Amino acid sequence: MVKDRALTTRSIANQFLPFISKSISSLHKRLSVTVPAPPDDLFRAYEFCLECCELVSHDPHAVQLQRLALIRCYQHWGWFTHASNDGMRFLEGLRAPGLSSDMGKCALSIIREAERFDKGFVQSFCNSTLKEYYKSPLPKCHFYKFSRQVLSLLFMSKETETSQPVETVMSVLRTVACEIKVEPGANWLEFLDLVSYCVHESLLAGDVWCAGVSKQLSEIASNYYNYKAIPQANLILRLYSAGLPHYHKDAVEYTPPYLDALKFLCQPLASLINSEKKKMVPGRVLTCYTAHLSVIQDIFLQFCHGLREFQRWTHHKECSGTDFNKTLLNVAMAASFISMRTQYRVEITGRLVEDVIASPWISPPDLKYLLASFHDIGVAFYSMKNLGKASLAFKICIRTVWTCVRLLCQIHVKNERKPSEECLSREAIIDFASKACGKSAFYLDVLQQHGAPEINKLLVFILENWSAAEALIKNLPDPTPIAKQYVKTQRRDHEIQKEEKDLKQTGF
Repeated sequence: MVKDRALTTRSIANQFLPFISKSISSLHKRLSVTVPAPPDDLFRAYEFCLECCELVSHDPHAVQLQRLALIRCYQHWGWFTHASNDGMRFLEGLRAPGLSSDMGKCALSIIREAERFDKGFVQSFCNSTLKEYYKSPLPKCHFYKFSRQVLSLLFMSKETETSQPVETVMSVLRTVACEIKVEPGANWLEFLDLVSYCVHESLLAGDVWCAGVSKQLSEIASNYYNYKAIPQANLILRLYSAGLPHYHKDAVEYTPPYLDALKFLCQPLASLINSEKKKMVPGRVLTCYTAHLSVIQDIFLQFCHGLREFQRWTHHKECSGTDFNKTLLNVAMAASFISMRTQYRVEITGRLVEDVIASPWISPPDLKYLLASFHDIGVAFYSMKNLGKASLAFKICIRTVWTCVRLLCQIHVKNERKPSEECLSREAIIDFASKACGKSAFYLDVLQQHGAPEINKLLVFILENWSAAEALIKNLPDPTPIAKQYVKTQRRDHEIQKEEKDLKQTGF
């Protein structure tokens, strides 16, 4: 019944459309000229005709253009309040899925040429565009994707020595947090991904960025994500805020308690991940929430980065010694396992584990623990035919086992007359080196099957460490399995080069 009534109304209105269009044209001409007579009635008629057009027109944008003409008439007569009100109505009438996309293109263009615009305008336009994206009917993933684009451009800004891009980043984070807070049940994990991105980019960008982003995260934690409402988000934001280095006179004083607090948080998490390492293989159930793994990994990396930097530049007793080094070992290993599961920050965690293996405080028991752990997860991936992830584990195994061989020989030479748990007998070291050769041949074979480009570099690493160990303890077993694998690798490379050459000659 209601639908029939609407059709009837539209049918009747269409009969008067020519009259309405002609009236709008006449009213516009009349109101474009200032005369002594008051225009109140004419403006009311003009508005009424436009409202009628909005009801029956098939082209709403054409009606909005006609409303723009009415706004000009208001300005001509000095009716600026009416012009402002109708201007807002005009903008609301343009609201559509395409508007947010068009505004987004403009915002990105403005950021690229930010030096040509006023700082306040850049921030205001970016914030308005973000709000438009959030209100649009598009899926929320578009909002987060656009936010990431804006932040990425800001971090790439040429004016990194000034405060303008930093302040714009702070403004963007504040706007995103505010929009998410308004909607009940919003997915704050998406926002934390943006925060994680900003934190790591700030560390690369410098002091000014770290200080600005840290301050903004602290404010967001206090104002938008209070502890009672979303305790997890509040804690994570505050951890990120505290983790960004502030280079002021009290930095060294406050870093040890911060690292100690992070150690307290990381120890049980790393123990859980390491105890469940085989469940890190995709397709197996993990007892902790998989969705939170990237957040846990960021906390791990924050601890490792902070501790290593602090130990490098200071000799503070509170953040050195066996306890902190043991935690660093476990946390680095857990971060690497998460990377293999999620493929998130694989290169960073790989370099971190390599640095731990090469650390001066590393011991043979530590290296054997690393070897056993990465060997187990590598074999698990290999059994699932996942050569890529198995190769990640086996590359670490190669560096671990041959670092251990060299270290065992060094300890034996220094402490030959004082046997200990770490100082193995000559026969035990020879046996360990023999097993290292056999395992390494298997690891290299898997790497070759995967086509890993680092094989030659790893072969050089093995032979260098074997040579250093042989110089300390004579009669180590010859690395025959390694040599065979080297020949196999060279043959494969030669065949590939020959095939490529043949293809070029045949024109394919």
